[in-house]
Amino acid sequence: MHITEALRVQHVMQRRLGKQLKMQRDLQLRIEAQGKVLQKMVEDHLKESRNATEPQEVDDGSPVSGQDDNAFDNLHLPFGDGSNSSDEDVFTSFTP
Repeated sequence: MHITEALRVQHVMQRRLGKQLKMQRDLQLRIEAQGKVLQKMVEDHLKESRNATEPQEVDDGSPVSGQDDNAFDNLHLPFGDGSNSSDEDVFTSFTP
C-alpha cells in the first residue's frame, strides 16, 4: 500500500510541475514579447526626440531651433501706415 500511495503522490507532483513549467514558459514568452514592444517604443521615442532637437527649415529658409533668444527681433506688425505706433495709438484708433 505504501508504494501505491507514493506512486500516486509522485504522479500528482509530476503533473503539477508540468503545469508550472508550461506556465513559466508562457510567462517567459509574454515577458520577451513585452520587452520587444517596450524596446521599440524607446527607440521610436529616441528617434522622435532626436528629430525634434534638430534644426528644421521654415518658409524663409532660416533654421528653427527653439533656443533663439532673438526670435522676435525681426517681427513686423502692421500698424496702419507701417510706422512704429504706440499701443495707445492702436487702441484709440480702433473703431468697432
